[in-house]
Amino acid sequence: MYTIDSIISSIHSTGKSRLAVDVRALAAFRIGIGATLLLDVILRSRYLAVFYTDAGVLPRTTLREFYPLISHLSIHTLSGSIVAQSVLFIITGVCSISVILGYRTRAAMMCSFFLIVSLHARNPIVLSAGDSLLRRLYFWGMFLPLGTVYSLDAHRDSTRHENTSTSGKPQQIFSVAGVGLLVQVLIVYLTNAGYKTLQGDWGMHNTLLYALHMDVFTTPIGALLQQHGDILAVLSIAWIGILYASVLLVFTTGKLRQYTVLLFMCSHLGMVFVLRIGIFPLVSIVALLPFLPTSTWDTVYEGIQNIARWLKIQYVIDSLHSITNQPLYVQSIRETTRNHNRSIRQRITRGISYSKTVTQILLVCLIGTLILWNSIAVGVINPGSIPESQFTPKENSWDMFTSPSGIDTFTYGKVTTTANTSVTNTAHADPDTNLPPDGAAWYRTNRWRKYMLSVTDTKTDELLTSTATGICNFIHRNQNVDTQTVTLRTIKQPPPMHTQTHTNKKVLTKTHC
Repeated sequence: MYTIDSIISSIHSTGKSRLAVDVRALAAFRIGIGATLLLDVILRSRYLAVFYTDAGVLPRTTLREFYPLISHLSIHTLSGSIVAQSVLFIITGVCSISVILGYRTRAAMMCSFFLIVSLHARNPIVLSAGDSLLRRLYFWGMFLPLGTVYSLDAHRDSTRHENTSTSGKPQQIFSVAGVGLLVQVLIVYLTNAGYKTLQGDWGMHNTLLYALHMDVFTTPIGALLQQHGDILAVLSIAWIGILYASVLLVFTTGKLRQYTVLLFMCSHLGMVFVLRIGIFPLVSIVALLPFLPTSTWDTVYEGIQNIARWLKIQYVIDSLHSITNQPLYVQSIRETTRNHNRSIRQRITRGISYSKTVTQILLVCLIGTLILWNSIAVGVINPGSIPESQFTPKENSWDMFTSPSGIDTFTYGKVTTTANTSVTNTAHADPDTNLPPDGAAWYRTNRWRKYMLSVTDTKTDELLTSTATGICNFIHRNQNVDTQTVTLRTIKQPPPMHTQTHTNKKVLTKTHC
């Protein structure tokens, strides 16, 4: 005879076995997202003045005109100077290091998330899928005990509670935030699979073929694969099958789950060698770490300990032993205030309990919204008539390489100096007469490519003018030349299998510097 309690207990047990996250996985996840953010900040800082100051391609006045809602989310818009932006970049870097070390982890995660949102809102035109995923990972990470083990917070707690008895094995965290993190990653794969099968214009077997023939994204290794259409067709269908197999990440346990995670990690690692798509592969690999089961982390732990013994690194051995066997301080306010005044303890406990309940309810609602939003975007759910707004599901979801134009586009600025010479913002002297054979080398960085491709098809003169002026200022600073006029040009070149074969050249705008 089944009772309500037994049914609830069975559901809880089943959910915990599949959706609980090992604390060591959370520690690895914390280090991964911290290192990714630090790398991202370093890469962005190379062209800080171009993309984040008033002297760049998107000054604050233009940002507020085109993104009136998003611009209010950014403290980076408080100043347009390079000094202020540099300070904010440094603070972001310090927060990312604090996350990596696990020092004041919760506060560091909250500060990092706030600065990430602010940074992304300062110039949304340069954002990619990797940026969106990283931002979401930091959001869910704020509500998880990422500093439980392998962190300075854990070391501090262990010294405070030296006399506390230890628990035998690292525990797992089963919480709404943990479920939200796993569901978020799963949504990325399933949504992309839905786009490719339900809305893609290329056909499932042509996805990789057309993607690799877009030279602005392709690496030299990817270029070598362009001539093997049959192999790419098989790989395209296999990749879509892998995307749908992402459900195994949450519905399986043990070795099968471990092998599924490794399959996805290897797939993303392969992207690094064939496509230049920024930080997305790295962020995706980090996002998969919480899916690894406890048995995997037991094996990793034993391997590190054996290597440390072989190398006779006693410090590592002692650290692993003390961290693994220390008590896990994921405790309620009732436990941490046990020796305090009873009335104060009860009031604090009641307040914390209410706030935790409200937070969990909000997170559950957010998980449901994520599922509904992406289902509408793919077309699984028909929402009826939705009023036009700045944010729509189809414009803000995971449709990477679903239906691009398949045409290589090279947009750049050409500046005429007072000495009657010309300089471009590319690494090449004159793309008009000598277009570089390596399409991915047309742009200085992935951020340059994303921005220039985004403004190419805009019909707004103000954005084109601000972009041209920003390029003019960039060349003046970097080349140390006196600039006179700037022309924003675009070259569109179809791949060999495209029905259109001629190269199209066009002047987008011309203005004085």
